[in-house]
Formats: sequence, structure tokens, C-alpha cells
Amino acid sequence: MELVNTDVVKKQDCIDYLPETPGRAYLYKYIAEENVSAILFIDVDNFKYINDCYGYKFGDCLLKYISIWLEDEVGSFGKVFVFGGDKFVAVINRCTESEIISMARQIIKKLETMAFYVEGQEVLLTISIGAYIPEKRNEPAENMIRKADIALFKAKRNGKSQLAFYDKPMDDEIKRKLLLTSEMRKSMNEKEFSVHYQPIFNISMGKVTEAEALLRWESRTLGSVSPAEFVPVAEENGLISGISYFVMESVFKQLKLWEKEGIEIKVAINISPVQLLNRGFISSFKELVRKFDIDYRKIKFEITETQILTDEGGIVKFLGRMLKTGLDISLDDFGVGFSSIKNMILFPISEIKIDKSFTDKLLHDEKAEAIVESVIHAAKKLGYKVTAEGVETKRQFEKLKYMGCDKIQGYYISKPMPPEGIIAFIRSLEL
Repeated sequence: MELVNTDVVKKQDCIDYLPETPGRAYLYKYIAEENVSAILFIDVDNFKYINDCYGYKFGDCLLKYISIWLEDEVGSFGKVFVFGGDKFVAVINRCTESEIISMARQIIKKLETMAFYVEGQEVLLTISIGAYIPEKRNEPAENMIRKADIALFKAKRNGKSQLAFYDKPMDDEIKRKLLLTSEMRKSMNEKEFSVHYQPIFNISMGKVTEAEALLRWESRTLGSVSPAEFVPVAEENGLISGISYFVMESVFKQLKLWEKEGIEIKVAINISPVQLLNRGFISSFKELVRKFDIDYRKIKFEITETQILTDEGGIVKFLGRMLKTGLDISLDDFGVGFSSIKNMILFPISEIKIDKSFTDKLLHDEKAEAIVESVIHAAKKLGYKVTAEGVETKRQFEKLKYMGCDKIQGYYISKPMPPEGIIAFIRSLEL
């Protein structure tokens, strides 16, 4: 491993001793005056950990050395600028696309085999690079830097120590997220969100005993927006707390209204990993339970395997406490995560929900049939209930019934419907 000995400064502060790398003000002027071949947006991976571990003064000193090292690597092919924090911008001039790719990859790979030595401490680090090759001459500097930054976001999403180039679909995705964020904020005030319910049929009892709460967004501007699209955006921008509060409040209100109509039903609420890790969610949930005087036995949390695995300790403890109150916990999309059978044993749950992908293959794929049968058998041994989702035909229903599945959900029973439709639907099945 190559060792960069930066410990040459003994009595002087490295911040004062080392030459200053030019910053943003000069960056824009430089781009305007040069024939730019590429913009490389460079970010030090996980630099926050270095600051947290060694302090900001140490981190600032290390960044100085990194900037000098980058200047040496870029050399006569361009110039390096400090963009802010742990980010740098390298403006590359008079290079072909293949030379740019080679240079960027070499910088990433070389840093993987190096160690910086600062104040007696050896530091290993990696960088990610987002690259933009201008599509036309005289493109505004701000626009080029923005596109290189988008490419950096793509590189970070692909993992650490990565190189990625700007592409328009990524740009469009970011603009779409910004639009969704803006419209979601308005929609929460303008009551464009609603909760629909999909009935869950209990096979042994021969009636609907549960329903899954499903969030719907009918935007005046965007039209109908799928939860699969807007929920991850809400999690990223912090709006999920307000949305989850709305869902829980809507469900609890509806449970009390159904009680007045003589409808006894349990409602399953999908809980995201961001919510489970947020203490505010737990306090809001308990506050609403008290406010509406809700029996915990009428609530079910649906969570995915990957959600629990993100933070086994905190999440598992909370779920264990909830299970003791009588609240049900269902392991959703069962079978598509890692080590599914192991998770049946490790995590505090009362039910598993077989993923639709297995239900779809149940009648024509022997392997899928064997897996579903084994899962139902194992769940029964562990004392769990089993729900199969995505049931769309009578043959699927009969097969699952024969296998010993407890409950089914899907279009064979009913599509999701507004809350007022549930009462009429349940009563129609009782006739």
C-alpha cells in the first residue's frame, strides 16, 4: 500500500501551512474561459465518520492534503477546485472521452490502495466521482456542475468508490422527485390523500375479518400517483411522518365508525422502515390509540423482512413490545427477502403474508407450490397465521384452502374500496 506521509508539518498548523486550493468563485470564471472537456464532481466517501472520530480540525487538514493529491493527479490536464465540505470539482481540458474515463478510474483505484498519514494517524478512504462531458460548447458553468453533481448522486447510489456519468433519465428522475415533494406538501393541506381498504377473507370462518389500509393520492396537478412512487420520496424528504399520522388517524376514526355499525374488523397498516426507526412515530401511534380508545387487537402492522434487517436491535424490541399488547405483526412479501425461514424464528411476528409472486406461480410451478406448502406447514408449527396475497382465481383459492392457508387477499375477493363500501360488501357476504 502506498503511504502518503502528510506528517511533514510538525509545529505549524497544516491549515495555515499548506497552499489554498481555489474555491467556487474562481471555478465559474475558470470554466467560462476554458475549452472544457469534462467536469468531475468528486466526493470523499463517509467523510462524516472521519470528522466524528478525529474532529473537524483533523478533517480540514486531511481535506487539504486530499486536494493537493488531486491536483497532482489531474496535473496539466485541468484544475481542481474546492466546492465545499468534502467535495471537489475537477475541470478537465483538452482530453478525449476515453482519456477522461481512464483518468477518473485511475484516481478512484489509486486512492483505494493508498493511506494518508495525518498527525500520527493512518487514514484510509475512498472517493466517488460524477462526470459530465459537455454536449455543446459554451454551456453555462452552473448547468455543467449541476449535471456532474447528478452523476455523483448516481455513483453514490451504486455504492462507494464508483464512477458514474450524467444521463438524462437520472436528471428527469430528480426533477420528478422535486415535483412530487412540492405537490405532496400542498396535497397534505388540500386533503388529496385518502385511505382505501382491501378485504381479507378468513377461510375457516367463511367471512371477511380484516382489511388492509391502502393509501391513495389523487393529485389535482399530477392525477393518480402510485404509493410505490411517492412513499419512497416522502421517506427521503421527511414528509412520511405527516402522511403516516394521517393514515393512522384515518384508520382509527374508521374503526370507531364501523364499531357503531356493528362491524368488527381488524385493519392492517403498512409500516415503513423510516417510521419504525423514528421515535416520533411510536409516540404518535400511542397518542392516537389513546385518543380514539382503540383496542390493540384490532390493529395489525405489516412490515417487510428487509425493513427489520435494517436495524435488528431497535426495531425488534419495539415490535416485541407491540406484540405483547395484542397487536398483530405480519411479515409482508414473505419469500422475496433474504433468509426468510430464519426470520420466521428470529423476529417477533404473529403472521406471515405470502408474496403475490408465489401465488401467481402456484398452479403451474412445482417449485413455487412446494415452497408455499412448506412455508404454511412451518408457520403452523410456529403458531403463526398465514395470509396469501394476490389471489385472483377460484383455483388459486381452492389450492390455498387445501394447503391450510388461513386467509386470502386479492381481486378474487375484492379490489380495494373506499371505507363506505366495506360495510355493504361485508353484509353482502353474510346473506
